[in-house]
Amino acid sequence: MTVIDLEVLKQLEIMLGEDSPDFFQELIADFLSDADELMSQMQESVLQSSATGLRNAAHTLKSNSAMFGATHFADLCKDLEYLGAAGSMEGASSMFSHLQEQFSLVRQELEMAQV
Repeated sequence: MTVIDLEVLKQLEIMLGEDSPDFFQELIADFLSDADELMSQMQESVLQSSATGLRNAAHTLKSNSAMFGATHFADLCKDLEYLGAAGSMEGASSMFSHLQEQFSLVRQELEMAQV
């Protein structure tokens, strides 16, 4: 299983145009910064047993992640989003731990793509 679908990432870069390599790098940096904030919100939601907070943060992160080719990570976000939408927090802590591990890999690969 790949962490980042490089074809999706390449299509995003092509869509932005060859004249925008700096903008592409900025988008990756912005995504990672936003993802850090959303991961913090999700962690806080798990700690406070806030299904609504979990759902909202997971939804946003799911959509953003898919745009950058982090499809497995987006699927994990979707699972947490659905859990929150159901008003349940059962298993949220272990699911979030797995999400954190996956985010570390996503970050590594996207940072390498920035070089």
